[in-house]
Amino acid sequence: MSLNNPLQILKKGTLGSPQIGTSILGNIPSIPAISPQNFYLQQMESWVSAPSNASQWVILFDSFPKTLKTEVLRELEYTHGEGWNVPYKQLTNYFLQKMIGCVFAQTVKIPRERVEVSYPDSFRGFRGSPVAQNRSPHQNLELGFLETNLSFVDGICRPWAALTAHKGLVARPDDESIKTNITLIQYAKTNQNLSPIARKMWTFFDVCCTNVASVPYDYKNGDVEVRSGVEFSYSNYQVYHTTYIPIFSLIDKFSNGGLNELKDVVTLDKSIKNLGSLL
Repeated sequence: MSLNNPLQILKKGTLGSPQIGTSILGNIPSIPAISPQNFYLQQMESWVSAPSNASQWVILFDSFPKTLKTEVLRELEYTHGEGWNVPYKQLTNYFLQKMIGCVFAQTVKIPRERVEVSYPDSFRGFRGSPVAQNRSPHQNLELGFLETNLSFVDGICRPWAALTAHKGLVARPDDESIKTNITLIQYAKTNQNLSPIARKMWTFFDVCCTNVASVPYDYKNGDVEVRSGVEFSYSNYQVYHTTYIPIFSLIDKFSNGGLNELKDVVTLDKSIKNLGSLL
């Protein structure tokens, strides 16, 4: 008896179900393989393996430093006339920061996570196993903001960076603290006529603005301006993943196919493993 090689079948250009099993009679196939095309399409219907949308996210600042005020900056910086006026209330209010997240946030660059690895010298032709070394230091969280008539970057982030330089990163009481937390929420589509839900949340703790990149101005570019390279330091971060239970698909499967069909719809995750085992 011989097995048909499914890879060879796929190389011939067919997406049909290759037969990879044989019966005791020799020529009658008994274990049909699934179609790669059908299997792929089924996975796209699953919450776990459906492709994500890179543009569905929001940034939330827990708060802004209470000492980020005009009178404080004027005491710390050289001021001529009306300089270093901080539009705190205009740019940090609920409608611009909380209702749909920070409306100015346009880009975000998630810091990398890297462990340094060394490779020992070989000994008489035998190579040594890699050895884990130090964990690389944090990279700053980098955000880009839409430049508007009342600039969030130069009105909030730039004086915040100056405040960080003067005050330092030591722990302070809440009223004097210049740190906050930043949460990045990434959303995903669920079902027709339903709002997207959070699929992954990043939280960066003890955040301070530490860098506002330079920006060139010329007469060649007439596009909407986005200020990139605004960096924030942080003490630590965490990532949280959510699990979506497609309740409408469950109801539909139950109505049409009974309990056995539900197994193909329920996402196999810790939060619903018990449900899957009951089915």
